[in-house]
Amino acid sequence: MKYTVNHFKNNIKIQAQQHLKAFYQAFGFKQVSTAYLDDGIWHIDMIWERK
Repeated sequence: MKYTVNHFKNNIKIQAQQHLKAFYQAFGFKQVSTAYLDDGIWHIDMIWERK
């Protein structure tokens, strides 16, 4: 994340596998969608907002 914060100026949006939600939350990502199936795996959209 340190590299990303230093080199990208915008918010970051990802499509994360739902079971990894806590992992991404530890880096400051927040869930912004309900769960949906993608290729048979539950996913959620998450965003990290630059402060």
